[in-house]
Amino acid sequence: MSWQKNDLRFYFSVVTYGSLQFKHLIPEYLYSLLFPLSTKLQQQLASIGITELTCGENKYDLREVCDYDFSIEEVKHLSTEIACKSGELTLVHKLESLNLFSPDSRDNFQSTVLHYSSMSNNVDLFKYLLNQYQLSIDLKDQYELITTYQLDPHQADRKGKLPIHYAAESGDILLLELYMKDYKCILSLTDNEGSFSRGHTHLIKYLVENHHLSFSGAVYISVVRGHLNVLKYLIDNNYCNPNATDHQDRTPLHVAVAANKYEVVEYLLSKSIPLMSVVWLCEIKCLLDSPCDIFNNPYNAVLVNVQDKHGNTPLHVACQRGRQNIVLLLLKATLSSNNLLITNKKGQTPLHLAAASGHKDTTEALLFSVTGSSTHHDLLTATDNEGSTVFHVACSNGHIDVFRYLSSIYPQGVNVIDNRGHGLLHAACERGDIGIVKTLIETHGLDPLAEDEDGITCLHLLAERKGTWLFMRMFEMEIRSIDIYQYLELNITSNPVPKDRSGRTPLHYASRSDNIRMVRYLIETFPCTPDDPDNNGYTSVHGACEAGSMELVRYFLIDLKCNALAETKDLKTMLYFASMSSNLELVRFLVKKFSLKPRPNDIETAQSVNPDSSVVKYLQKVYTDIIFDMMEEEKRMKEIFHEEYEQQEQTKTQRKDITS
Repeated sequence: MSWQKNDLRFYFSVVTYGSLQFKHLIPEYLYSLLFPLSTKLQQQLASIGITELTCGENKYDLREVCDYDFSIEEVKHLSTEIACKSGELTLVHKLESLNLFSPDSRDNFQSTVLHYSSMSNNVDLFKYLLNQYQLSIDLKDQYELITTYQLDPHQADRKGKLPIHYAAESGDILLLELYMKDYKCILSLTDNEGSFSRGHTHLIKYLVENHHLSFSGAVYISVVRGHLNVLKYLIDNNYCNPNATDHQDRTPLHVAVAANKYEVVEYLLSKSIPLMSVVWLCEIKCLLDSPCDIFNNPYNAVLVNVQDKHGNTPLHVACQRGRQNIVLLLLKATLSSNNLLITNKKGQTPLHLAAASGHKDTTEALLFSVTGSSTHHDLLTATDNEGSTVFHVACSNGHIDVFRYLSSIYPQGVNVIDNRGHGLLHAACERGDIGIVKTLIETHGLDPLAEDEDGITCLHLLAERKGTWLFMRMFEMEIRSIDIYQYLELNITSNPVPKDRSGRTPLHYASRSDNIRMVRYLIETFPCTPDDPDNNGYTSVHGACEAGSMELVRYFLIDLKCNALAETKDLKTMLYFASMSSNLELVRFLVKKFSLKPRPNDIETAQSVNPDSSVVKYLQKVYTDIIFDMMEEEKRMKEIFHEEYEQQEQTKTQRKDITS
């Protein structure tokens, strides 16, 4: 049985009338959590006849407990759990006679008396509970509360474990036989705490020999846990499909590689083609009619290049995880070097993943295995769905050692561009790695003013680059970007303020990304101002409003005296872009400090972002007040006009009277 206190669960190995004995010695530092027992717990234990609790050489005397302040339901629950987990049928009968047995009892994990009795390995107790309380075994109703006591041998607890899982965990064949034959339970041993995770080979053998069961779950658990004996038993006896896939379309080989189970991978590959070769053919005593039959996977040969739902083969997984020793195993088992060119759903080869993850030794192993073949060149020039080569991914992830290795064996690779027109310098600046940037410029002569298809240079990317999480990390990224920009100053004298196709400078990019340090650096270093417009009249001040940066907008409008009334060619004001940011403080600042008046399209923009936001409500109120003020002003003007008109008429009348 077990006892839980302060979120800790303790197990007892001896449960007899009047005594509990812990299964394991309790360390001294845990004693304060256990003793003294609460009065309530002492009373609960005493109520079912427990007079002492033993922990090693220490005993806790419960005989002096006399005042009971607990509910009868609490007594029933604890006594029922103790009796069922201990497997003491006589104790159950005793509790029943005292009306202290609760067959509908459940613990915090929603375990029932069936779960408890399964743990005890007492078949007689389990049979008694089912028969005495008329528990249903109707599989159609396994998810319904169909009995008086809401008990069902197919009812899972909160951990997803059925009573049969606990029986499997115990390794008790008789109890499993009872569940499977008498109560028609289905053994779905995919639970991480089932018999396969415990490595009960004798139990697995019994189930295989006496029941027709699916063992895909068993294979996966044995792989993850490294139970090679279980895996060998299942595969060597052809009891399972070694290429069965899980919900992510991963085979056991995928799982073994990901879990870094070298011996399991080695064993699985020994069952693959061509490693079976002559030995395998002799063992199965089979003469193939045609050599091509070997590719039809007879006798459950392990397939090495199965792709999961992401398109990754086991080799992809090994390269991504940097498992060089496993990569070497997989390369030996590869029928053709062309298998190294298999791409996942992102168009990435295993070499892409090795380079992206920074695993230089794995990268070297892959390329060394195909040295001198066309595959070597094909791997170095292969592009993913974005047009990136392994050179791009090494630079964009900041792995300078991988890049230097790749460029040393294939120098032509430094001049490649991806689908956006980004070269390696673009990729390196996106990452912010000054070491790679220096190498590309000083060693390979790349131009920092080179443009992509949108006219964007690496300077634009540096200006835009900013961390979005953890202040220190964000600060570090901004400083690194400025360091690279300062390094590039000497190389951009011909065009210190480059513009993209839309006419935007790096200052526009820095402002729109709220990169304040970069903004100050650019303004103080280069001939550019926040009021400089792009082709549509969009300024860096508009960009700061779009970013919702109160600090940057104040810097522009208060410190630098920029134009707060600037509009784009399509009549969008600062308030329009501030509304996009949903920054109420900024919107109020622009309205009150600079008397900007919201327009209908400003409100519509704010509503498109969040229709119920405080910005929308504020703009609507200001707009309504403006309309009301306009109406009042119009009314006032009409009254003034009417008064003036009456005065004029009165004057005319007086003149006529004088004349007459």
